[in-house]
Parts: sequence; C-alpha cells; structure tokens
Amino acid sequence: MEAGETVIGPFIRLINGFPTGDVVAESLHLGVFASVGATDMLVWDCRNGRELDLIGQHDVPDEILEMSLRLPVTITTPTCEAYRTGEPALRVFDDLSRNNLFYPDLPHTGRGAFVSAPIVLGGRSIGAFSFLRLENFADRDLDLGELSMVGELLGLWLLNRPTWVRSRPLPGEPQGAFALTERQQEILRLMERGLSSAEIAVELCYSLSTVKQEIVRMKRSIRASSSPELIEMVRSLSLLG
Repeated sequence: MEAGETVIGPFIRLINGFPTGDVVAESLHLGVFASVGATDMLVWDCRNGRELDLIGQHDVPDEILEMSLRLPVTITTPTCEAYRTGEPALRVFDDLSRNNLFYPDLPHTGRGAFVSAPIVLGGRSIGAFSFLRLENFADRDLDLGELSMVGELLGLWLLNRPTWVRSRPLPGEPQGAFALTERQQEILRLMERGLSSAEIAVELCYSLSTVKQEIVRMKRSIRASSSPELIEMVRSLSLLG
C-alpha cells in the first residue's frame, strides 16, 4: 500500500481542518484514489439511519447528482449495500461506455467498477462514499484495507464537522448559509411559474447545462430531493428576495 500511504497523510491533515464535503470529495478523487483510476467521488451522511444524504461530490455528472441527493438505505445499490453491511461493495462492468448512459462520450474504457465503502464510527455505519473506477487508467490495484481506513477517517470528520454543514437549519437558526445567488433566484422564479429547464435556459439566455447545474446546486444546498420540494423549501425559508 505504498502508493496509498503517500496521500493518506495529506488527507488526514486536510480533514483535521474540517473542510466542506465538496473539498473532501475532491481530495479523495484527485488525491487518495487518483492512482486507482477514480473518475469522480460522492460522499453521503446518514443521520437518521434511513436515508443517505449527499454532502459532497467532485466531477459527478448532473444527472447522477439528481438521483444521488438522497438514497433510502434499503434500495439495491453498491452504496446502500456498503452502508448496510459495513463492508466495501463493488459492482464490476466490462465496458463503462456500454453500461452507463450518463457517460455517453467515453471511448471503450474496458473493465472497471463502481466502488462503495461505509463511513464508520465506533464500528457503526454513519455514511458512505462511492466512486467510479476505470482499471485501464489505474496505476495500482484497489486496496480494500485503504477503503476501510478512509471510511474510519471520514467517520471522525463527520462526528466533528461544523454545524453549518447540517442537512437542514434548526428552528430560529440564521439562514445566511442558504443564501441564493442572483442567477439562482432568476431560475427559481421561472421554476415557480412552471417553466422547464429548457424553457428557463431560453428565457434567461443561459445554456441548458448551466440551468441544470444551478438547480442541482440549490437542491444540494437545501437537501431537497425534487424541484417541487426545492421551491417549497425556498418559500418556507424566505430565500427569494
């Protein structure tokens, strides 16, 4: 595990500073698991024992983010299996370009896997992390012991992370962390009128990708699982000026 050991130290120093979930996901993707062919990273918390709540991501396509904001732990996915069992879970594929519609532009990639592992504290799963691994671009083999080590480090991070990364604000708590940008407010007002993402893009002269990305960012910030829930929560929090 020599290659892994060279990046675990910097990762430990990073999480000791209690970074945001996206920063943690970026460090895992581009640092700890880069040499095993990781192409993206997702990190979930599970406070209630029923749903995995997305708190960090890096380089994940919008469509996958939409589906990953909140996952019931009972569904059949490698991520939920890892959370339930407390052990890493892999789903192997022969060619990603033929097995995943969300990466249509990839060339024939060859063999790889969807890799998931639990985030553990005191021997109990409290979250999970997942990434897509392409073996053709890996410099070393995947080490299950390294997955477990990272899961335990993330457990300490989740335990001690600041209150501003809670899924939802507490009653009476200041809402500054949930402030919307001017662009997001424009998009939300059109969503309230019932316009689709494509129609909003035309109305505001943005690309469709930009509109979708902004909607995903807002859902993640407020932990809304759908567009109607996003609009409802924005209204209840009085976030639209």
